[in-house]
Amino acid sequence: MAQKRVFAFLVGINDYRLPVPKLTGCVPDMEAVEAYLRTLPEVELHLRTLKNEEATKARLVDTWLQHLGQAGPEDVIFFYFSGHGTREAAHEVFWPGEPSHSLQSLVTYDGVWNENGLTRYHLLADKELRYLIHEVAATGAHILTIFDCCHSGQNTRSAQTIRARRFEDRNIGAVLPQRKWEEFIFGNTISPEQLKFSNLATLLPEGRHVQIAACLPDESAFERENHGVFTQNLLEVLQRSDSRITYNDLQSRIRQYIKNNFKQTPQIYVAEGAQDEAFRFFLDRTAPQGAPLYGNVYFKEGEGWQIDLGQIHGISPGSEQLKIESLAGKLLGMANITAVKATESQFVPLVALSPVELYRGYFAGAFSAPMSVFFNTEHAAPGALKLIEQRWGEGGRSLRRAESESAADYTLHFQPQAFVITRANDPTRPVVATINEINAEGATKVVFCLGHISQWEFTKNLHNPNSWLFKTHPIQIEIWQVGNDGKESLLPLINEEVHPGYTRLSEGRPSGSVKIKLTNTFTEKLFVSLFYLSMNFEVITELIPQGVVALESKQSLWILEGRSIPLTYEPEVEILRYPASLTYLKIIASTVFFDTNRFKLSDLPSPVVPGAKVAITKAGRTMTASGDDWITRLITLKIPNPNL
Repeated sequence: MAQKRVFAFLVGINDYRLPVPKLTGCVPDMEAVEAYLRTLPEVELHLRTLKNEEATKARLVDTWLQHLGQAGPEDVIFFYFSGHGTREAAHEVFWPGEPSHSLQSLVTYDGVWNENGLTRYHLLADKELRYLIHEVAATGAHILTIFDCCHSGQNTRSAQTIRARRFEDRNIGAVLPQRKWEEFIFGNTISPEQLKFSNLATLLPEGRHVQIAACLPDESAFERENHGVFTQNLLEVLQRSDSRITYNDLQSRIRQYIKNNFKQTPQIYVAEGAQDEAFRFFLDRTAPQGAPLYGNVYFKEGEGWQIDLGQIHGISPGSEQLKIESLAGKLLGMANITAVKATESQFVPLVALSPVELYRGYFAGAFSAPMSVFFNTEHAAPGALKLIEQRWGEGGRSLRRAESESAADYTLHFQPQAFVITRANDPTRPVVATINEINAEGATKVVFCLGHISQWEFTKNLHNPNSWLFKTHPIQIEIWQVGNDGKESLLPLINEEVHPGYTRLSEGRPSGSVKIKLTNTFTEKLFVSLFYLSMNFEVITELIPQGVVALESKQSLWILEGRSIPLTYEPEVEILRYPASLTYLKIIASTVFFDTNRFKLSDLPSPVVPGAKVAITKAGRTMTASGDDWITRLITLKIPNPNL
């Protein structure tokens, strides 16, 4: 097997200068990561390291550009940092994408020092990391960054000897002073005035990359016994899985190892337009497609066995039995659900499990809404019905066969040479590309599409009927129309529906864009997500970095850093004469953190695009009063068809 070239750059800092407290585990962590990389037989390693006094900001920037910039389009760029993190006040031009009005920054060796009785700062801010990532992204290489430091949740370490990898100036507080603009590494090429009249994505574009961070922006990353808790668990999971693990699964498993002992929530962030990379194996190896959705199973002291799936994911005490597997995929046995919280469920295993091991658990109906399908077999090809019936169970328990079309949500039309899926009682408008295969493969595709649609419907209709904490929806949403002249106007929100306007371009296609602002009107911090649901059954979860943002009371967030979001107007609206283009925004607000990656769905092929074919790819309620609660909100974006 050909080796993959990996250009790795590792940084570890223990011996900080005063007033920054020293750490003990960062250099050992860096050396442990290096040792791990050297054991990988498929990797041709090109390595640079900086530790302690070597790790100045200037050397870090220079090594980044000179060393990582050598990578080619088939290579991997890997950056790892272990040290202190901190926050500094953000310039107002960054506020639309920074609800806390602060930047998350790495403390390099020379990041903080005393001079003539004053404290000076020379930090590496997240916006500078964004600039550096963009510079090397031009190589076309796959980029992975990992940060084991405090405030690392948006960067794109308390003491048995436990200490936090966090630096705060006691004389100033949790947020360090705002720097002069020219002190940014891009300060001479981009001005704050430019950002006032343009958006961050245009002037400081984000490079394609995957980031894994040790914690949320407002959390600490801890070290104990001369190692970072995050890095120690990172390497353990990689070694247990022989590195055959996706980035999404990697951070999810680490989170479960850590959460029982530390208030530390590892994060994954995938740059806009690179969402599929979250499902690649570590260091850019391809993951198998079509794998089912699962939850992490673990033992929690005092509470028993848990799985990190709950009401938000469609689990209830009446759910069917949980299937337990080892991380290697071996079926171990079944379990019964006993209690369900917002993001976790308790269960009793019917097989002996080790409390120090991590397992996987599957629900056939998780993330899927009950969906009735009527079979219109009037023109069925011989044997077609039997083919579908043989594979019907593959769609999960959410798919139900309706006795009549009036009782159905969707209809499967059996044609002499094809399968066609429509909404019930709407036979002339297919919702997905026609499946022109009357065989076992075609039947599998039919069931796959219906299962996919049921997952989309689950997200669209997700709600908490027993929310006890919220009297009204706590997240205010404002949608602003952006005209062709750049002027913005607030769209009225009537019955949870907005009607954006659009204009006709010369080729006859509509054009328009909106900006979206979210505000937490609740009295406490909430974890908030915003999904986009398309007419082609896609669920986009990355409108908010890392899928979820922690909004303090009264804090606001502009989606995608305040830049304009183009409106979608699907060709089938006019070709199939739909009354309007209907797409949706789904808000989820929770008092506890939740994982959004499992909601993600790719789109199904359009029924009106010539040659479009279905390919099977990875898809991405009862509540008792407790300290946790969650609520959802669905906003409809409606663009009428002007030809009707």
